[in-house]
Amino acid sequence: MPLDIIFEVASHLPPRGLVALSRTSEVLCRTLYSPSASSIWKAARSAVGAPDCSPGLSEPQWMSLIFGGPICQQCNTANVDKIDFSLRRRVCFDCKKQNMVPDVAFGELFPHYDTSIMDMVPYTRSGSWVLGCFKFFWKSDVERIASEWATLQKDIHISTKGAQAKAAAYRKQRIDEVEWITEHANVWDNWHHRFSVDEAYKKQKARDEAILERLLALGYDCRDYHYSDSEERIIHEDVEFTDQFWAHIQPKVVMLVESNRVRRLEQERADLRLERIRVLKPLYQEYAKSWAPTQWCYLPSVYELVNFPVVNDIVDADSSVSVSSSSFLPAIAQFPTLIPEWISAKKARITAMLDPPSPGPVNDPLDLAISVFKCTGHLKTWCPIGRSSRGRRSLRTPAESRIISFPRVERSNETQRVAFWRKHYVAASPRSRARPVVDYRCGDGRTGPPLCLPGLRATWPATSLEKGVPLEIRG
Repeated sequence: MPLDIIFEVASHLPPRGLVALSRTSEVLCRTLYSPSASSIWKAARSAVGAPDCSPGLSEPQWMSLIFGGPICQQCNTANVDKIDFSLRRRVCFDCKKQNMVPDVAFGELFPHYDTSIMDMVPYTRSGSWVLGCFKFFWKSDVERIASEWATLQKDIHISTKGAQAKAAAYRKQRIDEVEWITEHANVWDNWHHRFSVDEAYKKQKARDEAILERLLALGYDCRDYHYSDSEERIIHEDVEFTDQFWAHIQPKVVMLVESNRVRRLEQERADLRLERIRVLKPLYQEYAKSWAPTQWCYLPSVYELVNFPVVNDIVDADSSVSVSSSSFLPAIAQFPTLIPEWISAKKARITAMLDPPSPGPVNDPLDLAISVFKCTGHLKTWCPIGRSSRGRRSLRTPAESRIISFPRVERSNETQRVAFWRKHYVAASPRSRARPVVDYRCGDGRTGPPLCLPGLRATWPATSLEKGVPLEIRG
């Protein structure tokens, strides 16, 4: 094939493609590594913004170092991503360990070499086993520079004309080259890191677009195609995306999309239910005002109302059904019958846990400080009715109390704690001027405005807490 055709084709290739083409055959390698092809390499390098060629390397060698792939240049070990630009080599750990020469061991490893040549050899401070202040040289570089320097010294020894000046010029050239490489090594490394990240992102984006295109053709939603870091390795294997590769990963990707779809629909359904409960909440607060303030503590929370069939039918209606305030009016009309029944059933369940009453006149046992209850179930969210100006709630203003529900309550005479789902209330002595207070403590030690339990009273020994004194709970 004529050279002009080869050069024309090569001039349209990206750097990685140009390096790959040069490795296809010995003839192409010699052709593309020839000085006449250097303009092709320069154009490819400039197209991606790669740094200028390092001294001592040709354009093809410089491009092969950067774009030759993650292969060790010594032993062809794969997955060697890191380039040591101070040494201008891409080598694996084992090769570093075998070829690195620390400056402190230079005289021992090369006893016949002049130690002054260390100033003329490129070095790195990133050794194979030590990261510190030592300089590490590459063994073949040391041997090559030592051979060239020995030749110059031999010429001086035999009094060759101009040998002294030639040796001085060579030494200055080598020292300047080492300084220039050391100065630019970090610049090259930073550029290569940015380029690698950008290239990986573009590759990942192209693969995601190809997968998404196939998923849309199968009828899936683009919102369901996302993955975590642990799932990324399933999708982004370092191979070319082909129909054969898609057939390989399709079952895994479809399973991932299906699970994401289920979670999305569940979340959308939960958000829809919560939005409808928020529509009901102000209507229920307005209805609660029709009850006496002393009875507010017994009312179910707005979230417990969802368990009422008439309310649940509205909240759980299909997403295609529009729910507004008027949708709940028929259900609210039944509250005067449903809520008293719910309160009576709740009181009956709690009262059944108490010991049989002693002989004599007995008031409502829930109004007496005769027992301590512990909630072992999940504390359902309560519905706030009001708030005082100081942000506190107490029995002094029943209208400011919160409604608290007891989904599961069990009797406990052995403890002086009332626990509501990881929340602990510790009794305080009534002998102080402050009212008997039960502190509410979260798991992280935070405290908040107090809550009250208007319908719940507890008894400790008479020296600790008087009977009938209501507890104020800070939450």
